Amino acid sequence: MSKSFASISVALGFCSSRVVFIFGSFLFLAGSIDIASTNKTLAQNLANQDLMVQDLKAQSLTAQEPKRQDTPVRQLGAAEAAAQFDRCFKDASEALRNGCYGDAERLYRQAIILAGRFGESDKRYGKVFGDLGRLLVIRARFDEAEPLLEEELHSIKCREHFVSEKDCGQFSARSAAMDGAASRDSASAETATSAETATSAVTNTIAVTNTSAEASVQTDYKELIPAMSRLASFYLNYGTESKAETLTCELISLIDGRLGEYREATSGKITLKNGQPLTGWAGSAASRMTNPVVEWAIALDSVAGDLKSKGKLDMAERCYNVGLEVKETVLGKEHLSLANSFDSLAAISQERGDLRQAEQYFSYALETTERILPKSNPQVYSRLDRLAKCFLKENKLAEAEALYLKAQSFWEEPSRNGSEARAAYALGNVYMLEKKYQEAQPYLATALKLAEEFYGPDSIALVPFLNRYADLMYYQGQDGPRQELKARACAISGTPL
Repeated sequence: MSKSFASISVALGFCSSRVVFIFGSFLFLAGSIDIASTNKTLAQNLANQDLMVQDLKAQSLTAQEPKRQDTPVRQLGAAEAAAQFDRCFKDASEALRNGCYGDAERLYRQAIILAGRFGESDKRYGKVFGDLGRLLVIRARFDEAEPLLEEELHSIKCREHFVSEKDCGQFSARSAAMDGAASRDSASAETATSAETATSAVTNTIAVTNTSAEASVQTDYKELIPAMSRLASFYLNYGTESKAETLTCELISLIDGRLGEYREATSGKITLKNGQPLTGWAGSAASRMTNPVVEWAIALDSVAGDLKSKGKLDMAERCYNVGLEVKETVLGKEHLSLANSFDSLAAISQERGDLRQAEQYFSYALETTERILPKSNPQVYSRLDRLAKCFLKENKLAEAEALYLKAQSFWEEPSRNGSEARAAYALGNVYMLEKKYQEAQPYLATALKLAEEFYGPDSIALVPFLNRYADLMYYQGQDGPRQELKARACAISGTPL
């Protein structure tokens, strides 16, 4: 009985322990479920927080960026489109000034879409295309810049009545395409569409026709001619070089025609009669015409310099000659800018190896400068030196000697640029070439003394003066002074004796 009771007690104890174990297991399972639920909730909360942070960042970025055009530009009122354009353009210009090129580019492209609302002949239209093109030049993206700069030129042609109204009426399709793309696509797609549209709009050659003679007479092409010059220089330096010559010929033809109109406006049409002597143009345009026309010569000289650097000497010469004609017509023959043109033409002749022609141009330049400036002016000696060096290349030593001898009397007071030292050195050097060593000695000695006073006793600029004087000592058989001069030159230049 007692054993049975004990067995029952053990069984009951075992059962109770099993119950406790099972109950504990249920508790552990419940706890695990609760922990898993809690972890899931925490994870969800963290995910929600991340989303909130991302939303805040997106809102912040959106707040910093200009609002995108939700309404197609064509549906905007004129005032609203103008206001949005002004804001975009101002922000783009500010970003460019601050060096934020990416922001500036994005804003300029948005402004281009808005500018389609105004039409190609509107100044804002061409301005924004040009500014974006120049920004892309800064960023060395020349292929993208080229069509934008071409579109700027086309806009100026429309504005200054250089092309027909039909040619200027194509902006509607372009701006509509831009506006449609802006309303459909993302900001990056907007950029691509505007660039592609601009490219397709300007790749065709624009005929140089002016259907309105009255408009042609009334305009001075104040913007067109400089813009043509800038684009031609762009073609030569960064863009499609083959386009430069065509545009330059167009520029020359335009200026030639306008110059004839200026002459006619000043002197009137010539009516010939029997027995009347023929007279040529020898005057200058009226003063009211002067300012814009001078810009034409500047534009031509600028393109000519780029053409010369590319080895296109014939076209460069044409530009310099037409520029010279403009200056003579507008400024008269007693103007220093003519000497600059003569110098440029002389440089082209020298590059061709035509020293005789170069000599003639350098002579014209010197004569013009001497008539206008006092002999002590640095430009006078500079042009005399160019002509003398041309004589030396032609082996005309006597002519070069005469010029440099003339220059010795140019300065009654010390110059501020060391011209006296260079003039004395040049004359002494010519005497050396002529083997007139006695005549060379005082000039080379004077040149060294003046150079020491101007440059200082240890200046590297003294080395050619010292070496040439040492050469003279050699020919005169004075080895001691020669060694001293050579040693000093080597000490200054840091080369071994």
